[in-house]
Amino acid sequence: MKIQKIRGQKRRSKNIQDWIDANLIYNKSYFFKNNRDYCEVLVHPWCDISIINSAIPEPRRKNRRKIIAGLLDIYESWKAELDTLTKDYYLKIWLFEPYISKS
Repeated sequence: MKIQKIRGQKRRSKNIQDWIDANLIYNKSYFFKNNRDYCEVLVHPWCDISIINSAIPEPRRKNRRKIIAGLLDIYESWKAELDTLTKDYYLKIWLFEPYISKS
C-alpha cells in the first residue's frame, strides 16, 4: 500500500491551531441536552478517509506535539468550566498511541 505524502506543514500547523481555538470553549447546551460531549482531532488530512487506496501517515514531530498540547489545553479549559457546575462529570483524554490523529 502506498503512503500519501503530506505537504504544507505550516498550513497543517495553522489548521491544528484553528481546531484548538474552536474547541477551547465548552458547549454547555449540548452537554445538558445529551449528558455528554467530546472533542476529536479533526484536522485535514489526518481525519479524512483515503479514497485512492493509500495510507495517510500520522502527524510527526512538531505537529504531533502541537496536537497533544492542544488536547491538554482543551482538557484544562473544559475542566475549569466544568468545575463551576454542581453536576458530576467524567473528563478524560483518550490518547491512542501511536495513532495520535485518532485521539
